[in-house]
Amino acid sequence: IGMPASVVNTAITAKTWPHNFILNNEIVYIDDLRNLPDTLEKYMPGVDRKQKLSLIMIPVQSSDKVVATLCFQTMDTIREFPHDEINNLKLVANMLGEMINKQKINRRLKEQVELQEIINALALKYINLPVADLDDAVDVSLIKLAQYAEADQAMICTYDWDRNLLTATAEWFKDEGFAKKRKSSFRYISEFPQIAELHKKGEIFMFVSIGKEAVGRRSRS
Repeated sequence: IGMPASVVNTAITAKTWPHNFILNNEIVYIDDLRNLPDTLEKYMPGVDRKQKLSLIMIPVQSSDKVVATLCFQTMDTIREFPHDEINNLKLVANMLGEMINKQKINRRLKEQVELQEIINALALKYINLPVADLDDAVDVSLIKLAQYAEADQAMICTYDWDRNLLTATAEWFKDEGFAKKRKSSFRYISEFPQIAELHKKGEIFMFVSIGKEAVGRRSRS
């Protein structure tokens, strides 16, 4: 169980079998379920150990990251996968990985073009813009950038370091379609020490899940 592939992705780990093998770009191969080690039985609950079953799982790797798996299994029989057949399946998995990688590259290029169009449109909009129309223009900019980022909510906040105030001047919700003024909404900067410290350094505050630790990343100007 767990035949090493050509490259091992050490950046990804998992807590459960067999995905810890798959995410580390290893092939999972069981020629007979009855030979499954007792230590792994808990990862396949409800499976009859007396049943004849063979399976093979091939990782699909794209840009040094496992993004999918090809799984083949035979029921009520024992099947051995010859090395030639395994190599052919690995070749198919590599082709799928290349296709996925090309799709990612095309998507990134499209996103870059869309962002450049937004930036150009905003730049033209702000040229010679009367001060009286500035707030409305900022609201429109907030909406466009939020839609580009596929966000459900977006806010513009200002720092008043002398008075320790963080003020939300505009807010946008995806289901409303327009930005609302929130000039009366403020919090104390000291309530968010990690965010404030990162922003002072010109870094981005970001987390991918509310349950995961937030990280700071330096913004690119």
